[in-house]
Amino acid sequence: MNRLLKTQLKKAYGKEFDIESSSDEFKQFLTLINQAYNDFYIERQMLDHTLETSSKELTQNIRKSQESHELLKSVTDSIDSAIFYKDLELRYIGCNSHFAGLTGKSIDEIIGKNDYDLFDPSEAKHFQKIDTAIINNGSPEALKEWVTNTKGDKIYFSTVKSPLRNEKGQIIGVVGVARDLTREHEMEKELESKKLLLIQQGRQASMGEMIGNIAHQWRQPLNALALVIQKIGFYHKRGLLDEKKIDDTIDKSMGLINGMSTTIDDFREFFNPNKTKELFSVHDAIEKAHTIVESAFASHTIEYALEMPDDIKIDGYKNEFSQVIVNLLNNAKDVLIEKAVSPAYIKIKATKDNDRLHVEVCDNGGGIPDSVIEKIFDPYFSTKEEGKGTGIGLYMSKMIIEDHMKGKLRVSNKGGGACFTITI
Repeated sequence: MNRLLKTQLKKAYGKEFDIESSSDEFKQFLTLINQAYNDFYIERQMLDHTLETSSKELTQNIRKSQESHELLKSVTDSIDSAIFYKDLELRYIGCNSHFAGLTGKSIDEIIGKNDYDLFDPSEAKHFQKIDTAIINNGSPEALKEWVTNTKGDKIYFSTVKSPLRNEKGQIIGVVGVARDLTREHEMEKELESKKLLLIQQGRQASMGEMIGNIAHQWRQPLNALALVIQKIGFYHKRGLLDEKKIDDTIDKSMGLINGMSTTIDDFREFFNPNKTKELFSVHDAIEKAHTIVESAFASHTIEYALEMPDDIKIDGYKNEFSQVIVNLLNNAKDVLIEKAVSPAYIKIKATKDNDRLHVEVCDNGGGIPDSVIEKIFDPYFSTKEEGKGTGIGLYMSKMIIEDHMKGKLRVSNKGGGACFTITI
């Protein structure tokens, strides 16, 4: 008989209960009661075991969850970026210490807040507009943005935001990682300013040579204009100055003056940098560059040839492209003069291959020594004699082609001279 049942019977009768002296009906009743007690006892043991097991599993799960939470917090805090996540109502449900530091609040204070509680209203509106689009579209977005911290400082962030999903793949919010790029942004601006300064220095450095080219361009029309003026005096003294000669003289003089004025306009336009990109003719840009230097070429008997179709057009900065061509032509001219090459020539060849423009500027000046060919694009490096070169021209040319026009400028020796290749 079940021990618990025996105890209950003893309490009821005041002594050990003798089951054998009982009637058969009572024995049968006690047997059923005993079975019920046994079943209850077994079920109670099973329930106790289940509760004990569940309690242990729950404790283990809580411990694992705490460990995972601590690990996640440790990992996110070790990342040098602001990390945050929001629910579908764009309330913060978590972040790391870097993000908390940006807001000037603790992580517990941030939980449950929205952007309007933490940031400037205009910035909060911008953040929520992007977050809403990410939730609706279900796709991540990368962006650059300015954020004001608690000190009022503007911080430049590179931010990547993505939909936050549960284990079923359902979107339940937004998660973001924002990296502080303020210092890098300032350095880029500083570098860009230095590059622009170098370009300006390059323009100023070539001013003297340009003035010399203007003098070359003006010498012939000035001589012709002087002869025209002298003829007026000659005709006047001999009484031959009639109305026709006066008209002819005026027309010829104005033609010469207009030509000189055009020269000034060409040079003035050349030194006026483009502010915006434009679709321009490569042929016209190269011819414009040649016009700047053609008098110097003629005075030193340098042959010039241009081989290209007339219809090549590219999107970029026409004046800056022309300036690069002028720099390459002037460098080639200086080498040919210095080495007294005869016959001397400079050839430009331009071709278009699918969506790429290739321009070669080659000379027969003997080429560039192997010992310096890797350095010629370095700033302030020059192969010319002291005082005759600034070392800015080729560096500036490379910067214009590669930074401003997203192309390539390379150099090689071939055909008895140096050959510069522009690819855009």
